[in-house]
Amino acid sequence: LDEALAQLAVARFTDRDIGYVREYWTALFGYALTSVAAFSYLAVDSITGLYAVQVLLGLAGAFEYPGWMVLFTRFTARQHEGREWTGYATAVIIGMAITAAVGGWAAERYGFDAVFIAAGILAALGACVFAVIGRDYRRLQRNGVHFQRMPEPHETEVV
Repeated sequence: LDEALAQLAVARFTDRDIGYVREYWTALFGYALTSVAAFSYLAVDSITGLYAVQVLLGLAGAFEYPGWMVLFTRFTARQHEGREWTGYATAVIIGMAITAAVGGWAAERYGFDAVFIAAGILAALGACVFAVIGRDYRRLQRNGVHFQRMPEPHETEVV
């Protein structure tokens, strides 16, 4: 519930920026917060603590999704948005299914603490990869160069 409500505010915040810098930073913050939330499960010793970590994870998603959705949409091929969004959604669904299976196996074999540590490390690595990939994007944004969607080959005219 906190994610559903908070992401509306985050989306409104990110929409105020023309250069997509806020989208990048909110997504990066959300990815980092996901890692913190995964490690936070290690400290849970009560139902209240579990709810607190779930709220933290919801807030992480609230920061991740609005920025990521804008950035992903920005770089989709024109006239192929449906295919690209469907490809993304399919990859997410397959990834969730594999993650649930591997996570269940790992929890049974190694215990939940190992799963939370692995999830925290993987989330931190994901945030680092996003930060590295976005480094050039951020530099170009600061220098006033804004990315524009490339036209499809059939949209360009040969003179």
